[in-house]
Amino acid sequence: MPSSRRDIAFRISRFGGAVACITFPVSITISQGGLFLALTGWLAHRLLVSDDERLRPGWTAELLLGVGIYGVLFLSLVVNAGASPAPFAVFRKGMGDEIKDIALVGMGFWVFSYSATDAGRKDVMRWLWIALALLLVTGFVSLFSKWRLSKIPYHLIYGWENTAQARFQHHIATILP
Repeated sequence: MPSSRRDIAFRISRFGGAVACITFPVSITISQGGLFLALTGWLAHRLLVSDDERLRPGWTAELLLGVGIYGVLFLSLVVNAGASPAPFAVFRKGMGDEIKDIALVGMGFWVFSYSATDAGRKDVMRWLWIALALLLVTGFVSLFSKWRLSKIPYHLIYGWENTAQARFQHHIATILP
């Protein structure tokens, strides 16, 4: 029975990793959902494997380095918030802008672990090629649209006006008005 739970955890992790890798050019929110699944499945899989199948040696030092970088950012945020006239506002903004990305450290370790096999490396490279193709296609399509592609459903529901919830794109080299 532990083998089947381990396989399910691995499949959840693999699916989440695929979603995270493929969808980041289209939607950061969907990509972060995939990241959550990948990390959850990965941690469950790691808890269900035997001691001889655990991560390669040396991963703990790299994990501490990654978390340490965000620890320094967090400490800097606390010091800057404390010196500010509005400490809670500065702290909340800093947590939303920078510190929330600490999950990306986890994604790095997921890729590190998943790519330990040749099949895993091939999967990750295939997903990244798909993401690159999506990025190029959506980038080309967006050249001919003043609307952000991710906000088209909002515009369909609420009209095609520029609002705070659905701003127009930033055109770098707009030729026509």
